Amino acid sequence: MPVTLQAMAHRLSRILIAVLTFLLFLPVQAQISQNEPLLLAVGGGYNEVYTGLIQAAIPRSVENNIILLVLPMNLTINSSILTPAERAQILEEAAKRGQELESRCKELAQNGRCTILLAPILTRSDARNSDYLALFNQELSGILLLDGDEERGTEVLAGTPLEFELITAYERGVVIAGSGAGSVMLANPMVGNYLPGLKPSDGLRFGAVQVWDTAEKHGLLFGVRNAFLEDYFFGEGDLGKMLNAISLPNVPDIGIGLDANSGIYIAGGVRIEKVIGDPIAIVLDGATYHASAGVQYQGKQHLISLRNVLFHTLAPGDVTFDLSRRVHALGAPYHKLERDYSALHLPAGAGNLFLTSDLLASEARDSLLNQFIQRSGGSNAKILILADGYSSRQEAETIAAEFAKMMPVDTVASSLPIQTDALKSLTADISGILITIGAPEKIDRSTLAPLEALWRDGLPILCNQGAAEITGAYFTPKTGISPDGEGMEPVSPLLAMRGELEILPGLGWVNGFVVTNILEERRFGQLINLAYHHPDLLALGLTGSGAVELSPSVPRATGENAVFVLDLRWAQLARGENNGLVIANGIMDVFAPGELFTSVVVDVNRTPRRLATPVIVTPTATPPPTSTPTPSPSPTVTASPTISPTATQRIKPTATPLIIPPPSDPETRNFMVIFGVLIVIVIVIGLALNRKRIV
Repeated sequence: MPVTLQAMAHRLSRILIAVLTFLLFLPVQAQISQNEPLLLAVGGGYNEVYTGLIQAAIPRSVENNIILLVLPMNLTINSSILTPAERAQILEEAAKRGQELESRCKELAQNGRCTILLAPILTRSDARNSDYLALFNQELSGILLLDGDEERGTEVLAGTPLEFELITAYERGVVIAGSGAGSVMLANPMVGNYLPGLKPSDGLRFGAVQVWDTAEKHGLLFGVRNAFLEDYFFGEGDLGKMLNAISLPNVPDIGIGLDANSGIYIAGGVRIEKVIGDPIAIVLDGATYHASAGVQYQGKQHLISLRNVLFHTLAPGDVTFDLSRRVHALGAPYHKLERDYSALHLPAGAGNLFLTSDLLASEARDSLLNQFIQRSGGSNAKILILADGYSSRQEAETIAAEFAKMMPVDTVASSLPIQTDALKSLTADISGILITIGAPEKIDRSTLAPLEALWRDGLPILCNQGAAEITGAYFTPKTGISPDGEGMEPVSPLLAMRGELEILPGLGWVNGFVVTNILEERRFGQLINLAYHHPDLLALGLTGSGAVELSPSVPRATGENAVFVLDLRWAQLARGENNGLVIANGIMDVFAPGELFTSVVVDVNRTPRRLATPVIVTPTATPPPTSTPTPSPSPTVTASPTISPTATQRIKPTATPLIIPPPSDPETRNFMVIFGVLIVIVIVIGLALNRKRIV
């Protein structure tokens, strides 16, 4: 029976719908496939990484056989050779971690069979040992890289068969997890250590931070390629370190900060799919607004100066981040903004305010005191020094006396509180006031009220430590009650990132917040906490030797270290399942000493010209000239003096080309499927037209 054109078209349309449905479903299946490469990075500790690894490994196991491999290479103390005693001690610790992992696996996988394997790979020769590498032939569900020293771990790994085995396992869907040093290795280019002798407060100097991206030293070749991972981010005060790293040329300009017991799943190397543990994860994006490209280096220490670094936080819950598109789950950033710092301008007629962190211990002490004295009348100045908020009145008086000794001008020193009449007498002929406060939460803020009128009438005031913090609209205590209910201890990042810190009203002299010693005392979490609860105000973070001079005109960074500004005025805010603070599209700036807080334009389409990085000269020691003695009675011939070699320059090696193709991107897959569908449609239409012509 002949088939009509209408019937044929109807049949073809049904076939076409079926084909389209099948093809469009393919990318969805690919995205949720249990075989998609998956990384789990935890910033430190083992509780969260055990649980997270097992939960991800269970659906990837074969017939409920959950086989997990522990790699202890980061525990080694020498990548070349170990004594039998050293090896035994390290493997004993690794075995303990394996036992803990097995116990957790049995708790979580009650219907599965848990097998924990320990690969005793601690040296480069171990990484070539075929017996150890044979462990990778098992039907592995997951691999755990232990904490330790990532530099030694990479020395063991780089260029060995072990590296190839890890690549193969990752590509076939084995979950690769790491804690602490192990998590840092999950990024292909790695943030290394500080240079010898440097510490977190030096993290903003050019050259202070090592980046490992060479053939000899790098993270996992299949690891995240467009971002760094940093462990113990809050606990070790690594904000400056991360900002320094992402501002370097030819390396990733995105940094992910994880603290102890906080972790992220990274799917396909490009998507943060889930956050686990506490407190939160941090993402610093120097790419979207071209902050990294616009970096400048200021002063003799080449301190970095950055504007418009996008700042995000992630917490457990429905919170994701696309590393390829640099988009937070709460929304994309604005394409263009005009930002200014006029909120930090002081009232007309008010005296200048100097805000410092710890002047007695600061490298910039003499410089800052001289600046303040010049604002207070120079050699004719008379300074009133007031101290409060210390462990005792005697300590406050001692500190006030120390400041008085440093002043090359007349001073009057006293501790607070004092009677109002006595204070009026002390301030009768002074030209400037220095206030230093230990813990601002300990003082009666009303005792400072009489000073406000003097300041508003033009008297310069230098506020040190807690005095700088209390000048803001709000502040948070430096310390809290210890868990046993007795004594005080530093505020934990966990409390700060859950927004559980007490926030107290300040004097309101500064229309913003001030947090001192932000790197030295690991107080970045407190800055975030304040900014989150009052996003309409700017938050200032002072390093130990950094300071700010505020005036009725343009604010200025001063001292000998940088000043941070956290701006959440255009950010989107939410809470995670653990009550963690979720922030999308905040903006962070770093001001070097001497820079003015002038307005800036944020534009995703405006790319600045990257300036050349500073040249750091490392002089090479030359041995003194020596004489060459001879046994002959003739005079000894003196050798020519050794020619001093020219100073060497520290040059960053070029990145090593990757030896494996990148994982396929979901958007690329979607495009290819759609393209294929279009081809099918064209073919079907062509067949229909051809059949019609035949009929």
